[in-house]
Amino acid sequence: MRARMFLAVAVLAIAWSSQVFATKLYEVNVFKDNIIPFAYQDSIRIGRCTTPVQAYIQAAIDSLGTRGGIITFPTGKYPINAPLLLPGSTSKYVGTGKPVQLARISHHG
Repeated sequence: MRARMFLAVAVLAIAWSSQVFATKLYEVNVFKDNIIPFAYQDSIRIGRCTTPVQAYIQAAIDSLGTRGGIITFPTGKYPINAPLLLPGSTSKYVGTGKPVQLARISHHG
């Protein structure tokens, strides 16, 4: 009797844990995971970065693929000069802390 009860509990625990891990979203932090190079991070934080970083952001978006996930943007102003292509997946884009701004910049004379 004890063996059957133990087996039933073990099966339920495995089923529950596999569901928990199956629903965990892949997460990317554009600073901590060095998606955006360290050289740009301070100027982004204080809103003075003038180098477009959309290629790095797009790489983070593309890294999620069809599985989806979460991209975390620390506080700052992220200059971009081209549209970002957002897939129709289950991805989320989250700003942390103070406001996060994706700012369109232009280099026209």
